[in-house]
Amino acid sequence: MTTLRVKLPIPFDPAADAAWWRVDERGRVVDRGRGPPSSWPPADRREAVLGAQDVRIVALALPPMSAARVPSAAAFALEVQLAAPVESMHVAVEPSREGVTLARVVDRDTIGWLASHRPAFDRVVAEPDLVARDGAAHHYVDVDGHGFVRHPDGSAYAVDASAGPGAPWSVERVPPEAWSAAPDLRQGYLRDAVTRRSLGRALVPALALVAAAIALHVIATATEWAYHRYFAWVADRAVVALARGAGLEPVPDASAAESLLARRAAAALHAGARMDDGDALPLLARVAPALGALPAGSVRRVGLTERRIVADVGALDEARLARVLRDFANAGLDAVSAPIAGGVRISATIAP
Repeated sequence: MTTLRVKLPIPFDPAADAAWWRVDERGRVVDRGRGPPSSWPPADRREAVLGAQDVRIVALALPPMSAARVPSAAAFALEVQLAAPVESMHVAVEPSREGVTLARVVDRDTIGWLASHRPAFDRVVAEPDLVARDGAAHHYVDVDGHGFVRHPDGSAYAVDASAGPGAPWSVERVPPEAWSAAPDLRQGYLRDAVTRRSLGRALVPALALVAAAIALHVIATATEWAYHRYFAWVADRAVVALARGAGLEPVPDASAAESLLARRAAAALHAGARMDDGDALPLLARVAPALGALPAGSVRRVGLTERRIVADVGALDEARLARVLRDFANAGLDAVSAPIAGGVRISATIAP
């Protein structure tokens, strides 16, 4: 069995020439070449590696949470580290390992081309993922002067020759085990499922039962969703009517109505020389015990916006950061954290 491996061009360009090589079942190179996708030779398997300059691996220190909340928490954490909007990126989040969640960030158009390319790739991996996480930092540079650094926590980024000398690097010399261990960058994208017709015919009765069960489940779910959506719609209309009855305009939707009513309530409290929960002093009072328990000099900056507090603190170990987030939660705040240069940024809002 032969495997075609392709080192995609840097920066990625689907029409540009790319270096390719074929290996046998033992991982030995049998031939190599360079050319556009139309010239790549046939093989039993096709694998591609995306250069470190076109992918970034970010280590995120997320608090314990359900799997459903991880994507939104990761998006918030990435906003403080990426120059481009998260909406233009494909983000593949790896399950937490040793308290660290790795997010692989690639341009969405690049992943779209790789996912739709035919013949299909069996694997698409990031170049830094071909270096095992062994608890040490690594700096590699290839013959073209393209390099990358991988930290002990698994994060990685591209560097050039100005970063200093690095160890020689060649993707051709990566052992087969490293290719097998590297995660596929297309996580979250649907891939064509090729099913043998004979197997399909054998499974027709079972598939029919499964389809019927799914149909019943969908109908029940849709009915329940419509039921709850109706009452949510009624509640939204009531909030909008309340806001308009109070003379608040414009009120395009329930979210805007709630915001305007909250501001009106805060203004009424202020007029009576009282404070709202979203004011600066009440917010600071909520976080003061948690931040005050940190070592002297740990708190670098505290910023306040409408019903949100953002604190930049020095580097914290995992146990202490988890304790701070737990204290925030006990104070009635929803908090998430993200690493920044030399420390951690914690953003918290009043829990609903």
